[in-house]
Amino acid sequence: MLKALGGLDPEVAEAAALAHDIGHPPFGHAGEEILDELVRGRGCPDGFEGNAQSFRIITKIAFRKFDPDNPPGLDLCRATLRATLKYPWLRKRDSGGHPIPENKRSQKWGAYDTERADFEFAMDMRPPTDEERSLETEIMDWADDITYAVHDLEDFYRAGLIPLPSLVHPTNEREFFLSWTELHKVIDRSAVEAAFEQIEWLLPDTPFTGDPTQLANLAVMRNQMIEGLVDAFTISANSGKVEIDERGRVLVEVLKAFTRCYVINSPDLESQRYGHRRIITELFEAFYFKSDEEDSSERRQSLHSPFFDREVFRSCHSARLAADYIASLSEAQVLQLYGRLTGHTLGSVRDLIV
Repeated sequence: MLKALGGLDPEVAEAAALAHDIGHPPFGHAGEEILDELVRGRGCPDGFEGNAQSFRIITKIAFRKFDPDNPPGLDLCRATLRATLKYPWLRKRDSGGHPIPENKRSQKWGAYDTERADFEFAMDMRPPTDEERSLETEIMDWADDITYAVHDLEDFYRAGLIPLPSLVHPTNEREFFLSWTELHKVIDRSAVEAAFEQIEWLLPDTPFTGDPTQLANLAVMRNQMIEGLVDAFTISANSGKVEIDERGRVLVEVLKAFTRCYVINSPDLESQRYGHRRIITELFEAFYFKSDEEDSSERRQSLHSPFFDREVFRSCHSARLAADYIASLSEAQVLQLYGRLTGHTLGSVRDLIV
């Protein structure tokens, strides 16, 4: 059956998993959203998207040899490139070149126009109208869902952000969560209640203290959930499509809803997002150059980074270049660079701009 579907290569799936999310910028989705606004606002209609940035990194920015200009990218095979395409299409835009609200292919996409040739190479062996994901992509995506659902749940419980002890049994807190899932149309209430029955015996009933017994119980919770969710993934012998068992799919949605409800949507995080957007905006403005005539060579030199010296960047849009640079930094590097450029943290003359 797998041969009829084009085969399934474990190493390709593993490579896609390793490449997944490498294009996500500092501060996660908040950073992604503001970079998209900034890049489009400077005349680059493709904007910014973490998955498309990942594809740009492996095909254009990263390099295998000391000479980074010949050729650019990691020179990956077609199967690996296609496996990284979680969204195997280019950005859908209206006649004016703007994103289309509520259109999935306008909000999430797999490659920029600058990597169109690499995208077409990756997708070349599928039928012309086929924009379905490869089997390796499906495996990578489900593995990502499991990781996000299970490990975030444990991490945020340890941090005291998700009140699992108050959710173990029917309580006011559980009712609050059930009402939240209804309000935000996450999933049907009865399905959420069924998921609770499935996992409540695994959930901790006391706040996290780091006690050895508690750590052992968390390991049991983590392993049991992961094992069950891995088993929920099958490939149908009839259709050749990937199928996720309904209980597994619902459980992942409920676990992800814990993080959305108690962490992502929290007022405290919203105030952080404001600061994150401001930091990225100011860095973008610092590294965006309109033209050689409008921006003095002195300013360019003061903000010089080896990142800008690559041949692959010399003809690219300045907005894309600024986004490439910011997306390449860790959150710690962004904060250090922001402090240096604003004078809040002067650092040392020996500190290099990354």
